[in-house]
Amino acid sequence: MDAKELVDQLLHAAKEYAEKGQAIAEDKLDIPSEGEARKAKLDGIKNGAIIAGAAALLLGTKTGRSVTGTAIKLGSLAAVGGLAYQTYQSWKNNNDDKDTSQTASLESKANTPDSAKSLILLKSIISAAKADGHISDSELKTIHTELSKLELDLDINHLIQNTPSDPEAIATLVDNTEFAAEVYLISSLVIDQSNDAAKAYLDALVTALHLPKELIQALNSIE
Repeated sequence: MDAKELVDQLLHAAKEYAEKGQAIAEDKLDIPSEGEARKAKLDGIKNGAIIAGAAALLLGTKTGRSVTGTAIKLGSLAAVGGLAYQTYQSWKNNNDDKDTSQTASLESKANTPDSAKSLILLKSIISAAKADGHISDSELKTIHTELSKLELDLDINHLIQNTPSDPEAIATLVDNTEFAAEVYLISSLVIDQSNDAAKAYLDALVTALHLPKELIQALNSIE
């Protein structure tokens, strides 16, 4: 399993939570919200449920962020990329005659290869999920334990442990405005914007990505 497949499964789980109700999904999996009981429940579960359990930790629990709204449409990286692209193109068409110098430095760079985008988006998810302190040390250990059971082509444990909650670090990985819109969109999905620290993270990400206000408004209006 590579980064794309992992992110697709995380997003698919988020979509299911949004459609069915987050509490219902967790109850169905019978996963406690935290502690050793949570780890015990995850132990021995088949791969699909392990991914869903990890998604519950990364994307929200009963006591954490809510996965609603846009998540219903974001069941895969293709959906994220498609919505971000459509929104970006609409914004660009409406702003071709305006000064877009703030995004010029991004547009002048070479596009990120598709093979690298999934990993960057996975890092974006992890960085955003850490922003509000939602992922505790015990939850990180659980994610590490459960994901280590999967046949991943990347060291997800190392990636989670070593991806800081740093919007500027994420922004340095992004080389064009269209992809910046995708990074913002997926980050806004996992962030709890009612949390001051998380909201500050998202604001800092917007600044670091040099995203225009009108484009952010368009991305936030996706329903």
